[in-house]
Amino acid sequence: MPDAETTIAERLVILVAMYAGGTKAAFARRIGITAQGVGDLLKGTKGGPSFQVLQNILTALPNVQPEWLLFGKTPMLRDPAETAGMTHTDFINHQPSLQQELDELLKPEGRKNLPPLTVAVDMDGNDTIMLVDSPAKAGYISHHLEPEYIGQLPAMRLPLPEFRNGTYRAFRVEGHSMSPTLHDGSVVLCRFVDLEMDKIKSTYVHVVVTHEGIVTKRVITNVDASSTLTLRSDNKEFTSYPVNMRDVQELWCVVASLNFQMPAPRKNPTKQLYSFELEEMRNRLEILWKNYTGQ
Repeated sequence: MPDAETTIAERLVILVAMYAGGTKAAFARRIGITAQGVGDLLKGTKGGPSFQVLQNILTALPNVQPEWLLFGKTPMLRDPAETAGMTHTDFINHQPSLQQELDELLKPEGRKNLPPLTVAVDMDGNDTIMLVDSPAKAGYISHHLEPEYIGQLPAMRLPLPEFRNGTYRAFRVEGHSMSPTLHDGSVVLCRFVDLEMDKIKSTYVHVVVTHEGIVTKRVITNVDASSTLTLRSDNKEFTSYPVNMRDVQELWCVVASLNFQMPAPRKNPTKQLYSFELEEMRNRLEILWKNYTGQ
């Protein structure tokens, strides 16, 4: 099997066999993570390695080509002349160049080595919307580029004009971080977004697929840090946090949602007001007060 057809988990199996005699614990010690962490990487059940783990692997194994590890491209090992006479300490001292090399491979224009986005069609050749439900999320992180995996996901088709242009996918929302906009168990319908800052709609809700997991958050682009996004929850009890673009595998902009938690009917509609009605009244009163006081 050519290397380009293997998964990153399968290539890690090769490295464990070559450099640790097939022993996960020995390989874990060498790259500075737990044996359980290595086991998860080899099974591919929790997504691919993070940027830090990739850097640890390539630092511990300086003759391994980064492009081979990430994409299965080029020879597996560097030209011996590149690392001849270089000690482990020497390579650590060249860490900035390794980080720059990974940055170049993982930033959007460097992802040209990745296969195209996988889509599925129905019997009539129409694009379908694949649903990534909660149990499928862990597998999606590792296998979202594999047609065989995508073809096994539940599919739906919405014959609406809003879904004619673009590539769409559906994801199940988990947790309460996006409440009251989205509830636990809701399904969001999303349009694929190119990983370029000018293509991302800042402040819009997105599904963000990283090596660590799949989250639904409001995405804020940072003008002072072009390679970083801020992920914000609508639920104020959850704190915002940054994510580096190099760690983002896919980005999907939410265009619609299916909500399965409808509010109970109001007992006395004439005496109860929705929160947005109260907010509108408050805004009008503030305008009237400013006009009256001149402040």
